[in-house]
Amino acid sequence: TILPFDSKAVSEALNIKKELKQLRKTIDCADLFIASTAIANKLPFYTLNLKHFRDIETLNLIHD
Repeated sequence: TILPFDSKAVSEALNIKKELKQLRKTIDCADLFIASTAIANKLPFYTLNLKHFRDIETLNLIHD
């Protein structure tokens, strides 16, 4: 299944960017789009790369 990067995902991306800016953190655009799409679609996100995603509080992060 391919999920669209739609207006909900864009809105989530802006929220994430704002949240991270307040924490003085940054994220690559690709990672931002991936995380915001997962949040917009209310999906958990599985990754081994915690460094890139651990500061996003609204992301349902699953890891080993």
